Amino acid sequence: MKAILKVQDDYALIAQGESLKKLMCLVMPGVEVEAQISTERSRSLPQHRMYFKRLHEFAENIPEKTAGVFWQNILNDLSIVEQIDADIVHELIKKILDVKSTAFHRMDQDAANEYCTRALGLIDRWEAGMQGVKL
Repeated sequence: MKAILKVQDDYALIAQGESLKKLMCLVMPGVEVEAQISTERSRSLPQHRMYFKRLHEFAENIPEKTAGVFWQNILNDLSIVEQIDADIVHELIKKILDVKSTAFHRMDQDAANEYCTRALGLIDRWEAGMQGVKL
C-alpha cells in the first residue's frame, strides 16, 4: 500500500487520510513495519481537482458563436475542431506549455505547481479575450 505520512517536529510519523489511520490502528505499538521512504513531494489532489474544475468551467462557457472566431485567433488550424471541450483545451494547454503529461506518476508537485499557475494564467487570458470578441 502506498500512503502519505507526515513527519512531525519530533520525527514521529502521522498517517494522512482516514483509510490509512484505520490501517495504522491495527498495528500494535512497538511492532516494526517495513516502509519505503521518498523525499519527493506528493502531488496535491485538491490542486488537481481545482485545475480540472476550472478547465471544464472555461470550456463549457465558450459561446458557440464565439468559439470559432476566438480559437482561430489562438491557433489558425483549430477550425477543423467541431466541438471544443475540456479535453481539447487541456491538450492545447499542454502543447502550448510543452508538457507531455500531467499524470500524477509523471509530474511531481513542484512541476504541477508551475504547470497549474501557467495553465490557469492562459485560461484567464483567453477568457478575457473572449469578452472582447464581436459576434
